[in-house]
This record gives sequence, C-alpha cells and structure tokens, in this order.
Amino acid sequence: MRGRRKPILICILAISIILIISIVIVQGFFNPENQTELFSIGFLTFYKEGISYAALLTLRVFNMIMAFGVLILTTRHDELVEAFIRKGLSPKIGYVLLSVLQLIPQMRATMGKIADAQASRGMETKGNLSVRMKAFFPLIGPVVLNSLNSTRERAIALEVRGFNTGIKKTFLNAAKEYHHQGFIQLILWLVLLGTIVWRILI
Repeated sequence: MRGRRKPILICILAISIILIISIVIVQGFFNPENQTELFSIGFLTFYKEGISYAALLTLRVFNMIMAFGVLILTTRHDELVEAFIRKGLSPKIGYVLLSVLQLIPQMRATMGKIADAQASRGMETKGNLSVRMKAFFPLIGPVVLNSLNSTRERAIALEVRGFNTGIKKTFLNAAKEYHHQGFIQLILWLVLLGTIVWRILI
C-alpha cells in the first residue's frame, strides 16, 4: 500500500515545484509593491519585496505539501474516507475523494501492464527520449479506454449494491479505537484553537 501511495506524493511534489518556480518568477518580477532591486537575470529584474512575498507563499505551499504527504503515507485511503463518512460526509463525496486518491496508482499499474503487453508484441518502449515519445501515444489510448471502462464497471457495481438508495449505510469493518485516542484528539483540538487565536490576535 505504501508503494502505491508514493507515486501520488511524487506527482504532487513535481507539480508543486513547477508552481513554486512560477510564484518566484511572477512575484519577484511583477509584484505591484516591488521597489528595491535585488538582482537581475538577463532582461528580468527581481525585487526584494516580490521575492520576500514569494518566499512566504513558498513556505505555505511546503507546509500544505508536507501535511498532505504525512497524511497520505501514514493513512490508508479507504480508512481515511470511511472515517470521514462515519463523521457525516456524504458517501457520494467520499466515493469521489477515494477515486481521486486511487486514480494515479491505478493508471500507473495499468500503463505498466499495457507497456509490457506492447513490448511483448515487438514495440520499443524503452530507450532514448524519441523512442519513449513514439511509444507514449500508442500507450495512452489503451490506458484512457481502460480507465473509462473501469469507471463504468465500478458505477454498475455500485448501482447493483444500492449505492444511491436513501437507506442508511452500514460498514463492513468495525471502527478502530486506539489507546489514548480521545486524549490525543483533545490535545490536537486545543492546539488548533490556540493557533487560530494566535493568528487572530497577533
């Protein structure tokens, strides 16, 4: 399970790095409060005010990434969504959330199977960049079609099991109770309230 969750975190980190680079460029160059020149790269001049604001935004992005990463690497997807549903989250929203969390690992596994099948038929899937680009388009079509077919089969299976009925849902697995769970939750709630008060007053 942990091996399946790592690709999600890697994709999030890759997207976040692109976002952070764009934040630094935009804020350092176009921030309306820019006054003090810091350094120049070619025709681009970066300013101290914009870089400072970009650094603040970058720290916030890293905080969100690390928090989400800890959640993904330490909690199973099905247990997380099931806990949300037990607390009152709509089962439909829970299903969408679980599908999003499982999408990338499923597509990676499907692409690996299709790549092996194509390679057994004589298609080159490994090599330099041009070879990989040629193999990409024949691979992406079956992956998308397979994902659509899996979504359709899952929707049919949910309908057969009465997913859209208004009857109260039951759970297959019993809720896990951990030692000192209530005390830890109380401490976390106090820390959250203290942080909110600190942000408001300071």
